Amino acid sequence: MAEKQTDLSPVKKRLRPEKDGEGKAGSLLATAQLNKVLRESAREKIVFVHGKMGKDADNEGKDAVIILEKTPFKESTLSELLNNHTELRLQMQNDIYSTYHLYPPPHLSEPL
Repeated sequence: MAEKQTDLSPVKKRLRPEKDGEGKAGSLLATAQLNKVLRESAREKIVFVHGKMGKDADNEGKDAVIILEKTPFKESTLSELLNNHTELRLQMQNDIYSTYHLYPPPHLSEPL
């Protein structure tokens, strides 16, 4: 009996049509002018930034606090995250341990 081969190539994603209110955050962030990092926590994977967003009649941005937070890992994707489709870049190595930056495939970097 012949074995069936499975196609393991990445699935191409389709752009979904934009609904009212969706997709505007990207254009809003494109106008952001960052002034100062207010708080940063590597442990909590969050940063608070003061900046100016958008434009008003005087071509000035409005004051804003932008909060950027990394979403948690999903247990269901951990094994895929650690396989050979993930890019690792060595940051530091000594005789005891090494540190890498991990760059997952785009489909594993999406929001929940």
